[in-house]
Amino acid sequence: MIIVKLIFNKFITTAVIFLLLASVVFASNEVNIFADELEYGELDGRIVAQGHVVLNWDNKKIFADYVEFFINKKKMMASGNVIIEENRNIIHSESIAYNYDDDTGKIEEVFVSSSNLLYIRLKSVERLGKDIFNLKQATFSNCDLDEPHFCFKSNRGKLVLNKRITIYNAVFYIGKIPVFYLPFVTKSLKGGWGFGSDLRLATEPGYTETCGFSVKTTVSCALSKNSIIRVKHDYFEKKGKGYGGYFSYITSSGILNIDAYTIKNFFDKKERQIFRSNYFQKLNNTWALRSNAEFMSDNNFDNFYSQSDCDRTKNYLKSYVSLTRQGKSNTEINFERISKYNENTSKYEVESISLPKISWIYYQRKFNWGIVHKPSFEYSNTYKKYDSTTDAFYKSTAMFSYNLIKSFRMVRRFILTPGLDVFENWYDRSDKNELKNVFFTCYGGTFNTRFIATSWMDWNARYIVRVRTKANFLDIDTDLQNYGIEINNIKFSNYMYSGDRITVSNFITYNLMHGRKKTPKKWGALTSDLIWMPKYYITVYAQEAQWLESPFKFNFLLDIRVGDLTTSYFNLGLFYQRYDNSKEVHKNNRVDSIIGFGLWLNPKWRFDYSIRNTIAVNTIHSRLNKHELKIYRDCHCYNLGIIYRKGSNDWGCGLRFDMKTNMPFTKSNNSLEY
Repeated sequence: MIIVKLIFNKFITTAVIFLLLASVVFASNEVNIFADELEYGELDGRIVAQGHVVLNWDNKKIFADYVEFFINKKKMMASGNVIIEENRNIIHSESIAYNYDDDTGKIEEVFVSSSNLLYIRLKSVERLGKDIFNLKQATFSNCDLDEPHFCFKSNRGKLVLNKRITIYNAVFYIGKIPVFYLPFVTKSLKGGWGFGSDLRLATEPGYTETCGFSVKTTVSCALSKNSIIRVKHDYFEKKGKGYGGYFSYITSSGILNIDAYTIKNFFDKKERQIFRSNYFQKLNNTWALRSNAEFMSDNNFDNFYSQSDCDRTKNYLKSYVSLTRQGKSNTEINFERISKYNENTSKYEVESISLPKISWIYYQRKFNWGIVHKPSFEYSNTYKKYDSTTDAFYKSTAMFSYNLIKSFRMVRRFILTPGLDVFENWYDRSDKNELKNVFFTCYGGTFNTRFIATSWMDWNARYIVRVRTKANFLDIDTDLQNYGIEINNIKFSNYMYSGDRITVSNFITYNLMHGRKKTPKKWGALTSDLIWMPKYYITVYAQEAQWLESPFKFNFLLDIRVGDLTTSYFNLGLFYQRYDNSKEVHKNNRVDSIIGFGLWLNPKWRFDYSIRNTIAVNTIHSRLNKHELKIYRDCHCYNLGIIYRKGSNDWGCGLRFDMKTNMPFTKSNNSLEY
């Protein structure tokens, strides 16, 4: 092996053409040449290196079978299995011709593999000027095969060195079949994230009973490390063409999500839209700004077009802007609008507007003699329609509450905690026409006893009472149906622990209230909860509620989760309700079940299935609410899936094609969400 060290007054990296082929001018550059054979012609100033040639300089390496340097003409040529390595990127080419005096040159038959799993093939690359290159016959893909499964192809493109590569009039191919056209495709070459990085395509042709044949297409890419954008185009045979977009920006101090979609129905010629936006920004250590905006043309929009849940409707829309301050107390200033869907007009109508709504809560703190106090205040100026017979009007309300509690440890395991509560309520009018300020007061107390029976058992008994005064008086309003007593009950709870794996709790309430016309039920439901976590991947939750005054009325809930959703899992949810006194027995004595499981059949195939079912026990009647089957496969550089979904009023099936991201394929990021 012959080694020669050369010093050139001006030299440039000849083969590195974009992020991966980073070419920069050096005023003086030291180059190390390693080769099996090395010849130097003093007369013509030519250096020839042959056999396992390696050029080293400035953290770059070029490998070739044959390299020529023309020192006087300031030219270099390399051929035969040319490979360039730089910044964890590898470039293959057939030949390189470069003039390092005027920074011009050309590279033929280029193949580039980058560190973020992007593979680019170029017929030729020609330098046009400082840091600008012309690209011909470019192919972009995350598939490393000679004939990629899918790719973007273009006849021309441009590279700005170490900044960005762009191809124009790009056509997306699946195999050899052109699928769609884009005016341009671009990618940041600064490393990491940038506009055009993490480019991804998902398309889903399918059929549903309500929408007919459909094709859903989504193209997404990252704008930066913290933001992503998605563009949607959908076709529904029975509904129309839909267009939409999604934008997300997330940092450690702020979050912004915007989702918009519009569709024009082929048949009724109606346009339907949806818009959702939420925003959070931490202004400093104490102040934060939040906002949420919702608009929907009809309450079944998601049910018809998103198809994410066959039973999904939304009858209320809530939009707000709030400014909050957190410290020893929490202060929130809120501007809020709530709209309710009107079935008669098929529109959302404003139900209330709060301008503004202010709340202040002082966190519990101790002062003299170990007493804990907690004051709070609320104010709102609300434009609201209180019932169907009155017009909407503004009404100001305010409430101040003050709570005092103190704990007394009688013995080591027995604790008494009495408390006093005062609520002062005010509003500026009792109805639209009566402009009379109204005050009424609620006051009451709590008395809690706690007995730590053992290290694994804890008993609590809590008594709560609250009374309400007459308007603008301090006398109890005994003319009310409840004689002015709003709350009067005792609640008993029991907690049992078995290590950190099992928790059992029991609750029951006894109501001491009396009604003027009708006495409320005395006993609440005796509720028992069980949480069992024998392993980190197993969770069992069970709840049983029994009404003591109605022995044939009780509910039972069971939720079992085993495994991990990203690997293999099994979920079982059961809800049983029994109430023999109901006039419609078959609707109340029933079992609602949710069963779901998924697993990797092998490293390539994934299977998921879920079913929701209702069984009427007395009539042996069963109703299938929804079931869903997903099968998808890892196909080297893309995912291919099939989904079948059947609901109570709809059914459908679809085929899903999903490009992999620029990260290596794993089970955890192989996601097919429909």
